[in-house]
Amino acid sequence: MATIINKISLQNFFNYYGTYDENTYDFKEGVNIIVADNGAGKSKLFNALLWIFYDEMLDSDIKGRRSIESMAVKTISDMAKNESSVGDLIECGVRVEFQDTRFTYQVEKKFSALRISDKGNITDDCCWEITHQDSEVSKKDILRFKPVFNESEKTEIINKLIRKDLRQYSFFQGEEVEDIIDFSKKQSIKEAVRKITNISKIEALEELANSLKEKAENDYNRKSKENAKNAHELEQKLASKERYKYQLEEETQKLEVYKTNHAEAKQESYDLEDKIQNSEKNLNSRKKGRVCFDNLRLQKVIMINF
Repeated sequence: MATIINKISLQNFFNYYGTYDENTYDFKEGVNIIVADNGAGKSKLFNALLWIFYDEMLDSDIKGRRSIESMAVKTISDMAKNESSVGDLIECGVRVEFQDTRFTYQVEKKFSALRISDKGNITDDCCWEITHQDSEVSKKDILRFKPVFNESEKTEIINKLIRKDLRQYSFFQGEEVEDIIDFSKKQSIKEAVRKITNISKIEALEELANSLKEKAENDYNRKSKENAKNAHELEQKLASKERYKYQLEEETQKLEVYKTNHAEAKQESYDLEDKIQNSEKNLNSRKKGRVCFDNLRLQKVIMINF
C-alpha cells in the first residue's frame, strides 16, 4: 500500500499567517487537487514539502532553490513580522501527517525568529536572530504519537512520504519539467516512465513468470518421458503376465490329464492285483483238488491189493 498524506499544517509560513490549528488542510481519500488564485499560496505548499525533504525552498525571485538557513527571514509570514516588536519571538514551521499500512507518522520542521532590532527594513536579516531546531518525527500506532529519537529511523520515516527515486518526477514545479525530462532523448523519457510506473517490478514478475513457465515445461517433458517409459514397461509386464497366465493354464490342463491318467493307472493296478489274487486262489483250489484225487486213487489201489 502507498503512503497516504492525511494533512499538512503551517505556522507563520509565508502567507499562511497564524498557528498550525489555523492553517491545517486535511486531504481526502483519492486524488486531491488544489485550485487557487495566483499568490494564494499553492507554491508555498510545494515549498513546505521541499523543506521537509531537503531543508530547501524555491526562491521565486531567483527561480532557484536555496537552503532554509539562507532564506529563513523571507519564509516568515509578513503579517507576523509586521505585528512583531523587538523582543518578540515568532515560531515558523511545517507539519505533515501521513500513514502507511501500520502506523501514522508526523514530521515537523521549524525554527524560531527573535526580533532584535527595529532599525532598517523588517525583512532584513539583521533585525532577526534565527534559531533552527532539529526535525521532530513521531509515530502513532493506535492511541497517541510517540517521538522518534533515532536519526536513522527519522530519515527512514521521512523517506516513506515520497520515495527518493520518485521525487524528481512527482514533486516539481511546472516550469521544472524540462529540467527533469529531456523530451528530445528517448532514453530520458523511457527512464522517467520506468521510475513513475515502477515498470521494473512488472518486468521482474514477467521474468519470474517466464522462468516458472520454462521450469514447468521442462518438468512436464521429463514426466512425460518417464510416464512413456513406465507405460512401455507396464505394457511389457502385462504382456508377460498374459503369457505366464496362458502357460499356467496349459500346465494346469496337463496336470489334470496327468492326474486322470494316474488315477486310471492306479485303478488298473488295483484291478490287476485283484485278478492275481483270484488266480492264486483258483490255483490253490485246483492243487488241493488234485491232491484229494490222488489220495483217493491211492486208497483204491491199496484196497484192491487186499
